[in-house]
Amino acid sequence: MKKFVALVSAVLLMLILASCKTDKVVCTIDDVTKSVVNVTNAINSVTDTTEKIILNPLGRENDEDSMLGPIGHRKDNKNIAEATADFGFELFGYALAQDKNALISPVSVMAALAMTADGAKGETLAQMETVLGMTNEDLREHYGGYVHPSNSDEQLRFANSLWLRNDGSFQVNKNFVSRTLSAYGADVFSEPFDNSTKNKINFWISENTDGEIKNMLSEIPSETVSYLINTVLFEAEWAEPYHKPNVRENYIFHSASGKDQKVTMLHSGEYGLVELGKTKGFVKNYANCNYAFVGLLPDNGVSVEDAAVSFSGKEFIDAVRNTADVKVVVTVPKFDFDCKFELNDALKAMGMPAAFNSAQADFTNLGVSPLGNIYIGKVLHNSFIRFDEKGTKAGAATVVQFDAESAMVQERIEYLVFDRPFIYAIIDRTSGMPIFIGAVKEFE
Repeated sequence: MKKFVALVSAVLLMLILASCKTDKVVCTIDDVTKSVVNVTNAINSVTDTTEKIILNPLGRENDEDSMLGPIGHRKDNKNIAEATADFGFELFGYALAQDKNALISPVSVMAALAMTADGAKGETLAQMETVLGMTNEDLREHYGGYVHPSNSDEQLRFANSLWLRNDGSFQVNKNFVSRTLSAYGADVFSEPFDNSTKNKINFWISENTDGEIKNMLSEIPSETVSYLINTVLFEAEWAEPYHKPNVRENYIFHSASGKDQKVTMLHSGEYGLVELGKTKGFVKNYANCNYAFVGLLPDNGVSVEDAAVSFSGKEFIDAVRNTADVKVVVTVPKFDFDCKFELNDALKAMGMPAAFNSAQADFTNLGVSPLGNIYIGKVLHNSFIRFDEKGTKAGAATVVQFDAESAMVQERIEYLVFDRPFIYAIIDRTSGMPIFIGAVKEFE
């Protein structure tokens, strides 16, 4: 059976408006549908979740007739690697305070906020650019290029979509739609935002995450006028899989709570030692060596929290791209976790409070509504990971809700036994960019 790693991140941006400005370049949803050359194909009517749902968005295959626009700049991912790592590990520090086995996808959150930034102006945009570490133009060019569907490969696949309410309550900026189409290759849908729309959105997410993320939306609030969704699916075999003799039962894991817990350990010999801050670790490649798993074991007596702030994003990238020429004997546990938390306070503390303030937020580059001003009401992040001898399967969903108002002299061998809390990441091997960051602190 094929061994695989799936990184799944679905990013939903719920846009609820409450103040209208008439001096902006706006158009109704019907106008957008006409002006963007029928970006929305007909979608079958859905009355409940048991009926078959068929979605046929325009331009998914990036063929000659598509509206996806030019292929992005995937080869330039070094331009976003450091920004993603800095942002990701700072956000991870906040996530650790909310969940014992914290797990985030910085690529998912960055992609969502990059698309959101294209609708922001003034101080709201300035704060977002500071937090994301890139200008809006660079985000659009380089992040848009990285997560553009046309840049998908056999191991890492992307999809983006834009959902627009079509009852006249939302006047979207057509330039925003065009940018989202060209920069991010988004599917565009025009919908009544009733229960059938909720089912279609959930179906779209499920289809683009191989069914791993289901029923992301429980309802669509009456104030909601738009969603932006990003999914990332990572699937790959280990370059050197764990064989049965390397699977060892009934090892003791010393959890963060002080409990000793029995776990199944996976044993392997790797090459290349990561020495980073208050940690030591290893890199294990997936097939084709385009992506890799990184395990970071804090030094004795150092907590995961202290270890996570002992290095910068740039230092992480440098360390995983330039490992020491050392053989590493690794023993690491199988693990399977889910977690869920809200990112509002973290993102405010990181430097973008205006986006969450109903009076200060400025998202008029996205559109306007007679209902009122756009601001972010909630940022929710759900994630899961399963790491075993067959591979790794990991997923994440982020919901942003907008509410109204070298050569060695002699061989050195390092032994790393991950029998206490540790940090891990799934990285893009060429750039070192973390696609996924997590921690294991204890087992249920």
